[in-house]
Amino acid sequence: MARHRPRAGFTLLELIIVVSIIGMLSLPGTARVPWPGGSALDQLGFAPEGTVRFQYAVGADDAGTGSGTLQRYTAEATADLDGNGQQSFFAYVRPAPGAGGLDGFLPGTTCLGTGVVGPGGAATVLRVPGPCDTVSGRSRF
Repeated sequence: MARHRPRAGFTLLELIIVVSIIGMLSLPGTARVPWPGGSALDQLGFAPEGTVRFQYAVGADDAGTGSGTLQRYTAEATADLDGNGQQSFFAYVRPAPGAGGLDGFLPGTTCLGTGVVGPGGAATVLRVPGPCDTVSGRSRF
């Protein structure tokens, strides 16, 4: 009977998404900008509807193993959605087993490697997109 070894690292789809986000939306500042043409997501047939309002960042590493194989990542987004001067932060945290996740990278981030805010108000939810703090996602328009 054949044995299957546990696989470490990321799936191809996860890597494609991370590279695509980095390649198309790593824009400085919070200004609204037109969608960049010729991005990696154009090859996948993806395009946003309307104006791009968020700034995105993705960080990944080998969780200190020295293997050079990506073991964990955090995908983060921020925007001043209602124009009140306060940024809202959202993230998806994929931790490495036994090493936890990565903190956010954007200026002024509230995203922690422990996860996004769950129903109890603590930033402990992993592998689910969500707000990084109890204020983000509760803007008034």
